[in-house]
Parts: sequence; structure tokens; C-alpha cells
Amino acid sequence: MIIGVVGLGTMGLGIAQVFAAAGHQVRATDAMDPARASAPARMRAALEPRVAKGALTAGAMAKTLANLHIGDLASLAPCDMVIEAILETLPAKQALFAAVEAILGPTAILATNTSSLSVSQIARTMRHPERLLGLHFFNPAPAMKLVELIPHATTAPTALTLARQITESAGKTVIASPDRPGFIVNRCARPFYGEALALLEEGRTQSAFDAAMLAAGYRIGPLSLIDLIGADINLAAT
Repeated sequence: MIIGVVGLGTMGLGIAQVFAAAGHQVRATDAMDPARASAPARMRAALEPRVAKGALTAGAMAKTLANLHIGDLASLAPCDMVIEAILETLPAKQALFAAVEAILGPTAILATNTSSLSVSQIARTMRHPERLLGLHFFNPAPAMKLVELIPHATTAPTALTLARQITESAGKTVIASPDRPGFIVNRCARPFYGEALALLEEGRTQSAFDAAMLAAGYRIGPLSLIDLIGADINLAAT
């Protein structure tokens, strides 16, 4: 399969790495020249510590990097599925999908990695909304196993099936979610973040309640997770 990724920030590059590591050919692009130019080096920098720790062979890293192809939007034309990971604004996503639709083949799937916008709203301006779906990865995408699969009212069942198969082939656990604010995970996470911020406002220290959550079995504390995700992205998903 040929997977396209639009947006080479933290999430987009991580998603590109996921599919490149799974043996898919990845064609990736970004509106910003520096993001495109730096993408291979940034992916290498993300993989090298795993090689140093023995978690990844040098050969596997080389194959992953060889599967990454950086180009312009037109280079996505042969893709079987294109995932966008651009800024979280509705007009930007709608404009992007209009441009991508114009160059893709008729059977290609389009997926949005949005964490806060309605998939149905994104689809409203598309010529073929039946091939759009949500495919929500979590940060850091290479490490987090879970991916939410979000259909809207007219998403084609064949698109959902193929998107699930492709994503599971990359080692991810895919769960279906309704197209509702927060989907599943972000909706459940609101108290996790909100109560942590309330404790901070009451004068508790971050180290204290992060330590408490780690002791309870969480892999990361709530405020540390806000920092990792980005406060702006977290606010948009609230």
C-alpha cells in the first residue's frame, strides 16, 4: 500500500514513521519548505535512540527511512490512503481535502487525524464525502498502540474496512468511535486533565499528583501529558 501523509509536524511525522516501519511506501508533504526538508533527519533522530538501546536494528531503521518519500501535494496521486495531520482549523482541513480529492484516484481513502473537529463538518465540502473518515492517532504515534476510527453519516463501509486493515497492519489497535465531541479517549480524559488543573489551582504541586498517578499505574501524569500533547491542542479538544 502507498500511504500519504500531509503535515510533517510531530503527529504527521510520527504517523509517517508508523507506516514506513510497517513496510508501506509513504509519500509525505507539508506546506512549509523547512518541514519537508528536515523530515528525514527528524525521523532518523527519532529512530537512532531505539537502535542504540537494541530495540531496533540498524537495518530496520534503514528500511524505514527508505520507505519515506518527501514531495509536493501532487506526489500523493498514487496513494491508497491519505492522512492529514495539519493545523486544527476547519477551513484549512476542508481546503486541503478539496485539493487532495482533485489528484487522487477514485478508490483512495481520505482520513483526518483531527482530535477536536467533527468529521461530518469536514466532509460537507467534499465532492466524495463517502471516502472520508477519522483516523485519530495519539502522541507519540509510533509508541501509542490505540487509534480511533471515526465514520461520519455517509462514510462508505468499504473505506472503513480498508482503513482498519491498513492501520492494523502497522501494529495498531483500532477502535470504532462515533463522530461526537472528543470521540472516546479525549472525552474520557477531560476529568483526568480538568481535576489535575483544579488541584494545581488549589496549591498542590505537579510532582505530587503526577507521582500519585504513576503509582496508580498510569504511564504519565496529567500535567506532563498536557505538556507532551500541547496545551493548545488539549484546549481545542476540550
